[in-house]
Amino acid sequence: MLVPARAGQGATARAVAVDLAAREDLDVDSIADIRLAVGEACEALVAMAVPNSTLRCWFRAAAGALRITVQVRSTAWVRPRQDSFRWRAMTTLTDFARMSVGPDTDGQGEHLVTVELVKQQRPGEASS
Repeated sequence: MLVPARAGQGATARAVAVDLAAREDLDVDSIADIRLAVGEACEALVAMAVPNSTLRCWFRAAAGALRITVQVRSTAWVRPRQDSFRWRAMTTLTDFARMSVGPDTDGQGEHLVTVELVKQQRPGEASS
């Protein structure tokens, strides 16, 4: 999914994540957690994004788990701060969270900043 890397655009990513989490039969609390975590990831990356760039989101749902990857182009080789409220929210609300920075291979001298999140269904807590 591609949306403009602007404040407030995380709402679309949150909506997709919530829908997929429900389809994977995650419980209501897990769905709320993933909604919040995706929102924090998007807003953290939008703050670092190159002006007029794109926020890229990938979603993969399988076997009671939802994996979300959010990425932007940035001119700085910097990850979101790990002592920030946003990072603490992402790590608390998901089962796995990772940030990375790598080179963008398009030759524009920018970097790709990526956040990966995973939320898994808890045994016996399906929403059905």
